[in-house]
This record gives sequence, C-alpha cells and structure tokens, in this order.
Amino acid sequence: DGSKRQPEVDGELTLGLLAPRGLVIMDDMTPGRAGPDPVREFWLGHPELAATELQVSARESVLIAVRIR
Repeated sequence: DGSKRQPEVDGELTLGLLAPRGLVIMDDMTPGRAGPDPVREFWLGHPELAATELQVSARESVLIAVRIR
C-alpha cells in the first residue's frame, strides 16, 4: 500500500523506483468514491504514467499504471 496514504509525499519517491515501462498495481480502491481523491489524482493524472482504473467487484477497483518516461 505504498503511496496510498500520502501520495503527495511519497508518490514521487515510489515513481522514482520504477524504470521506464515499470508497472504499478494498487488494489483495495473504492470505486466511485465521492469527493477529492489524492491517490487517483496522483496516479491517474501524472504525466510520466499511462494509467487506468479497473473495477473488479462491486466494492473494489484497482489502479494499473505503467511508467512511460
């Protein structure tokens, strides 16, 4: 669960561990969460990543991101 508690603090550190084409999978995400979500904002919006969210059950989704630079 690295970078899920404070992505604004440790997200860049985690990203720095990824080589180009490195893959990150974050589970235990809540689909359709209301309000601001710093985890989704960081991982889905980062310019060095291609990322998507997949809903895997009624109560859970996963984020999958690959480093493109």
